[in-house]
Amino acid sequence: MADACNLTDLLDGSDTGEAHTFLMSRPEGGNEMQKIVKSRGELAEMRFVMEQRCDFATRTKADRHVGRWAASRLGLDENEGERYAQTIVDTSIRSKDGRGGFNRVVADLAPLGTHIEMVRTQYSIAISALTQSSAISLAQNYDASRLDA
Repeated sequence: MADACNLTDLLDGSDTGEAHTFLMSRPEGGNEMQKIVKSRGELAEMRFVMEQRCDFATRTKADRHVGRWAASRLGLDENEGERYAQTIVDTSIRSKDGRGGFNRVVADLAPLGTHIEMVRTQYSIAISALTQSSAISLAQNYDASRLDA
C-alpha cells in the first residue's frame, strides 16, 4: 500500500521529493519516473488542445451572434442575416489575428453611425454569455456525476 500512496502523491503533485526518492530507489524506478513525466506532458498537451478548441468554439459562436446582431442593424432578412453571420465567422477564421470578423462588422456598420465600442460591447456580451453558460453546464454535470457516485 505504501507504493500506491507514494505514486499518488507524485501524480497529484504533493510531496514529490519522497515519491521521487522512492521511485529512484527501485530497480525499475527510472522507467516509472519517465512514464510519469511523459504522462504529465501528454496531459498538459491535451489540456492545451482542449482549451484552444474551446476558445475557438467560443469565438466562433460570438462571431455568429454579433453577425446576426449586425445583420439586424443592416436591415437584412433572416436568410440574408444567417448568410451574413456565416460570412463574419468565415472572415474571422481566415484572418491571421482572428479579428477579421470584428473588423468587417465595424466597417459594415460604420456608414450607419455605429460606434466601434458598440460592436466591442456586443462581442463582450456574447463571450460572457457563452462562457457563463459553459461554466453552468460544467457545474451541473459535476453535480450530476457526484449524485451518481
